[in-house]
Amino acid sequence: SCTVFKLYALLATAEQAAALSKRYREGGMGYGEAKEALFELLQELLTPMRERFTAVYEDTERLEKILSRGAERAREIASK
Repeated sequence: SCTVFKLYALLATAEQAAALSKRYREGGMGYGEAKEALFELLQELLTPMRERFTAVYEDTERLEKILSRGAERAREIASK
């Protein structure tokens, strides 16, 4: 019934979720530690996306090309 664990289980592999569930059920693991595990998992999952975003954002020429292509597609859709 723990919301933190439910979120963790949605994002984790089956093995990771089972391991956290086992630790939770055995006792000795507090809510704060579960929140920390969720935070670490989110960091692991989001870091590659954050790095890609930063790389694109810092490359203004590439960013302008991406935005121009998106604008072209939007105009085509909007004109219909």
